[in-house]
Amino acid sequence: MSDGKMDSLGCVAAIIVSFNRRQTLIECLTSLTAQSRPLDLILVIDNGSTDGTVEEVQRDFPRVALELQPYNRGGAGGFSEGVNRALQAGCDYVWLMDDDVVPDHQALEKLRDGLDAYPASRRPVLATSLVLDAHQNLGPRNRCVPSRDYAALADAAAKGHLAIRASSFVAPLIDLSVSAQTALPIADYFIWHDDTEYTTRVCQHGGGILVPASTVVHYAAAPAPGKDLGLRLFYDVRNRAWMARNREIYSLVERLYWARGLVELVLTQARVATSKARFARVVVSALWAARTRPRTEMPYVAASKDSENALESSA
Repeated sequence: MSDGKMDSLGCVAAIIVSFNRRQTLIECLTSLTAQSRPLDLILVIDNGSTDGTVEEVQRDFPRVALELQPYNRGGAGGFSEGVNRALQAGCDYVWLMDDDVVPDHQALEKLRDGLDAYPASRRPVLATSLVLDAHQNLGPRNRCVPSRDYAALADAAAKGHLAIRASSFVAPLIDLSVSAQTALPIADYFIWHDDTEYTTRVCQHGGGILVPASTVVHYAAAPAPGKDLGLRLFYDVRNRAWMARNREIYSLVERLYWARGLVELVLTQARVATSKARFARVVVSALWAARTRPRTEMPYVAASKDSENALESSA
């Protein structure tokens, strides 16, 4: 999809994980195919949609690569697969996003310009966009975690950016040379907190920036306070417990922060749960599952024939 002109980003793959959001996915793909800095590969990882998503993408976006998962692997499994595929295809950067994210047509170009403001020796390894809601307001979701490095904060502020140490998977542009050296996004998370864990891990290798000039719209509704999560509570409880035990990327203070969040979550859900018996079963099973660590998988970087074909068919 690139016009063949090389720039500082090299080969960029956009990875979208999709599950039964046909309408917003079509908006997302329409925007991605019209980026002012063209993408070299657009890959949709579909987690088993049943709403006509696959058929419409195949019909209306023949240059978009589509990978069908045999079952719903959640956002975590989809992004893990997507990052691996981008590495196999020999790309230099990967741009991750959900299927209800619509980037501004200059979003990728602005991320590139943001990275170009730094010398090569100090170039951040992650750059992400400002996330707006459907009303173009700065919503409560998808907020980045600011850096604790004062020099990085000052340097980024002078360039109109915010130095960060973690972001969501709503439109981060990630240097794949770093992704090749660390484990893939952890598929076992399924949903919730996989993005924070992975981007924290990536940013340890060179930091990240939020580029306000690059904007995307995220159509996901703001989380309702005190909503009963039902069976989905399992993933929130288990994954927070995993984060609270993660000594590899978190300090003691940060692990205590995750532990406090876990306690607050359980207390809130105990109050709003429509079925107290179900709530108790879910929490117990989640904490039992958290006694073991999630499985990690290193990427397979060597290009495969399938991924080379995917890149060629999307060029």
